[in-house]
Amino acid sequence: KYGTGYCDAQCPHDIKYIHGETNSEGWTSGESGGRYGACCVEMDIWEANSFATAYTPHSCDTTKPDTDRYYRCDGEVDCGDGENRYNGVCDKNGCDFQ
Repeated sequence: KYGTGYCDAQCPHDIKYIHGETNSEGWTSGESGGRYGACCVEMDIWEANSFATAYTPHSCDTTKPDTDRYYRCDGEVDCGDGENRYNGVCDKNGCDFQ
């Protein structure tokens, strides 16, 4: 099996292997990555500075079929890229507890 298995709620496209398959389709040197993104729930435990702290859960739609602990999104809408930030499979903004 190839890859580290990394994923987060931002659905990063710069993961070279997703579910053991290359993410090389559409990959351009110096760009943001390949066609697919690796999405999964994320919990930011400690976002803080000297004045405040926040705990931020980022949920994802877990009803989508998958073969592992994370979801391989495909395309701008599914991955929530650009103008589609609120239409993607994951909540990229999260829900802050301050």
